[in-house]
Amino acid sequence: MSLPVLLVFTISCMALLGLPFVPAWREWRHPTDLAPLPIPSDPTSDILYYRDRFLEQALAASSTDGKAEQSFLRSATDGSNLRWDTLTKPVIAPAGTFIAAPVRCMQAVMAEGDFSAPAGSCFRALMCEGALDLGEGSEIVEWAHARGAVRMGCASVVLGRLSSDTSVAFGPGSSFTRVRAPVIRFGVGGAVTIPARPSPDDFVIAEFPDAIRRAADTWLVRGDCMLPAGRFFKGALIVSGLLRIGDRAAVVGNLKARRGIVTGRGAFIDGALSSEQDIDVQPGAHVEGPVVSELRVRIGRGARIGSPDAMTTVTAPVILASIGAVVHGALWARRAGLVEA
Repeated sequence: MSLPVLLVFTISCMALLGLPFVPAWREWRHPTDLAPLPIPSDPTSDILYYRDRFLEQALAASSTDGKAEQSFLRSATDGSNLRWDTLTKPVIAPAGTFIAAPVRCMQAVMAEGDFSAPAGSCFRALMCEGALDLGEGSEIVEWAHARGAVRMGCASVVLGRLSSDTSVAFGPGSSFTRVRAPVIRFGVGGAVTIPARPSPDDFVIAEFPDAIRRAADTWLVRGDCMLPAGRFFKGALIVSGLLRIGDRAAVVGNLKARRGIVTGRGAFIDGALSSEQDIDVQPGAHVEGPVVSELRVRIGRGARIGSPDAMTTVTAPVILASIGAVVHGALWARRAGLVEA
């Protein structure tokens, strides 16, 4: 091969090998993606992110004379000076705002104190420095947060995130997705009574003859498993079938079952429940740890999950909560959550 032909061949090979690096070279010389990436409203898992961001904007606007009037509208005490349905800017509502007629507000609202709206009202976003009270059939489209107590009337709908520094109470027939508060009540509100922690001395120690020991305090049971009523078990238990916990039984440890978990009435579990199938927390049962299901979680009447001193999480595609149930911490219904009437 002659020298000119070899030179042409070499140059051609180098050009072909270098072509894929041209975009990288061009981006290095003249960057085009220096701007920060936007954060869409859905993917973030931080339920308080939108509260903090909106609060920063409102405080920044209020700190400069005249600037608040440009970026925020200010309502009268009763909100009668605003046409809520046609607002084009976020609203700052003074303390003690009470809206007399149903409204549909697609702008964010910051209430400097207590805020209440009647049945059939709809808000895109709400930040409340006091208590928040929405009537029957109300709707929250994106998010709402209150430093005080939140009360959602019967058949209310929370499409986005709802949180409170104090408590949240849902009326019967309400639906939700993500909720976070020290106390989340379903149905009628009222004082929260924490049941006494059971003592192992009050129970008969449960034994599982067919269990396979996997670690010092971890046991595996193949097939279905039943913890009899009034028995006590300590340790982690893994069940390949359905796990049933008898009435007034007690467990100190984590429980995992592939085909579902059913707690008995008045049972106590000081640990987590997790399953690929349904988890049914029967009336009066108390679960201290997280409850995680890949299908559905049902919380019975008077059942309690978590405690004020140890808040926890309930997550599943579908969460059904009965009247009188209480959760301390967070709820995440990935498809739908419903308060059974």
